[in-house]
Amino acid sequence: MNKLLLLVLAIAAVGCATTSVDSMRAESRRLEDRAVEFYSQIKYEGDNSRRDRVSRDAQMLVESSRRLNRAIELRASSDQLITEFDVVSRDYDQLHKDLADAGYADQNRRVLEDFDRVTDAYRVVEGQFATRYSRVGYDSTRRPVRN
Repeated sequence: MNKLLLLVLAIAAVGCATTSVDSMRAESRRLEDRAVEFYSQIKYEGDNSRRDRVSRDAQMLVESSRRLNRAIELRASSDQLITEFDVVSRDYDQLHKDLADAGYADQNRRVLEDFDRVTDAYRVVEGQFATRYSRVGYDSTRRPVRN
């Protein structure tokens, strides 16, 4: 009886771990999709000096979210995933800072509304990382600084 109970618990644990990884993969893909949509919109509207900076930072977020997705798909180590997510966080924070610039925000309400979809997707992935990796010392409040 005890062996059967242990077997059932082991199968349940594997199922939960697989579901968790699948969920992280899906949400990470969603973040990448939202970042690509946002970047495409910025590029479509054309560049000016302020938008050019936003466009570059949006492109960096796309690239870092792609690397995170790839690492998740390859089942990279926790340390590698945390490192990749730290880069995504840094790029997201920089883009958010660019968009918070008062002049840009006043002129581009639609862009800010579109960025809300990126933010929503980012927050879900951030929450997953905080939950999944808190036991290995992950701290979602620390952010690497972009050089």
